[in-house]
Amino acid sequence: MANSGCRSASPGLAFVAALACAACDTSVRQSSNGSGGALFSSGGLSISAGGFSGSGGRLGSGGAFGSAGTLTAGGGGAFGSAGASGVGGTKTLHDGGPLQDASDMDRDGDSSRDEGSNDGSMVIGVPIPAPRPVGCVTDVTPGVHTFPCDTAIDVVTIPAQCTKTACGVIVDVHGGMMSSQMEDKNTNMSALGLKHGYIVIQPNALQNPILLNQRLFVAGTDDTRVMDILTQVMTAFHVDQDRIHMTGFSEGGYMTWRWFCQHSDLLASIAPGAAGWKCANLANLGLTPPEVACEFSTVDGGGGVPARNIPVLYMQGMKDGLVDPTCADKWIRSNVLPTLKVDQGRQIAGDSTFTRTRFLDPTGVPFEYIQHQYSTDSSFLGVGIVGHCYPGSTDLTVTPPAQTVIPPDQLMAFGCKDACSFTWGEEVMKFFIDHPRRP
Repeated sequence: MANSGCRSASPGLAFVAALACAACDTSVRQSSNGSGGALFSSGGLSISAGGFSGSGGRLGSGGAFGSAGTLTAGGGGAFGSAGASGVGGTKTLHDGGPLQDASDMDRDGDSSRDEGSNDGSMVIGVPIPAPRPVGCVTDVTPGVHTFPCDTAIDVVTIPAQCTKTACGVIVDVHGGMMSSQMEDKNTNMSALGLKHGYIVIQPNALQNPILLNQRLFVAGTDDTRVMDILTQVMTAFHVDQDRIHMTGFSEGGYMTWRWFCQHSDLLASIAPGAAGWKCANLANLGLTPPEVACEFSTVDGGGGVPARNIPVLYMQGMKDGLVDPTCADKWIRSNVLPTLKVDQGRQIAGDSTFTRTRFLDPTGVPFEYIQHQYSTDSSFLGVGIVGHCYPGSTDLTVTPPAQTVIPPDQLMAFGCKDACSFTWGEEVMKFFIDHPRRP
């Protein structure tokens, strides 16, 4: 699939100049959020190198759920037969096709879940008081809403059942040079939330005029902004606090790692993608500041460790042109896995294009690690991003400017061009359904 995300030479040169200018004016301060390393800011600029991503799309779609007490199920899609979550008085059911082994097979090779086995039940929601507006969450009716919060725009998808019964929440964070619209084009998380009964929050970084109005998250400052909208949504909709999850790709993946180290008491499970500590190629070349993540080390002022272990699904493209896959793999194996005190791991799914390995800590908390061989033809600043892509995404061409709902316009497509054996957004949803907060 030919790359349709290229721009003319002039905007590209202007962007390089903007990067150089921003780097000159960048002030460095130590992280106060426990992630270690330095935060880089200049008029709101923060670049998590390796977090460069661009894609595009719609705000999301999908069918609504029934009212309180209605039996509801999410079927079809790329979901394997499910286990019962059994949290907060709810039971969830999903059914469907590929990658069943990736989440369904336990260490002994049978089909039981870590959290239970499928008893055939559907979602039976726990009744809640009527939702009420809180802060910038001014509309509590079902649907996809855009809320202007703290000078930014957050997109929140509210299934109908979540106005009657307690639902889980998924925070889906875009990468650098993206927007919530572009993120949703690649994860389809808005529609998946409607289908499976999860409120989905897709925050937007502020546009940076120095970088041609592209969006990049500022570590620390934007973590607080995202926490604010999450807290307001949790209060407004009386959500199931045992089902709070976070996922992000590239720069959004770095934020997800930070939240694991800082907010493991809040999160039930996470799914970062394409975000390895100090593995960003552009940063290593000195073109961008380094990313701010969680190092999983206390040595030499390291980025700290989480207070408790929670289930993690991590994805890394082995041909990634922006986040060095060898570096990321070394970090996972030398820092993350030892810190979490997991076992040697066992491959639970895979073929010639990907592997999925499950590691378990002594209490059975899983760390699942997907390594894939897929790629895209898109490039950024003349650098092919190759495996820095979303498997199974339909984002193979840029969204036309006339269809841009959340600016800026899309610079490049981010869907993997190959015939993929799994779809990232669906695997994330399945993982979250199967991993509510553990007792």
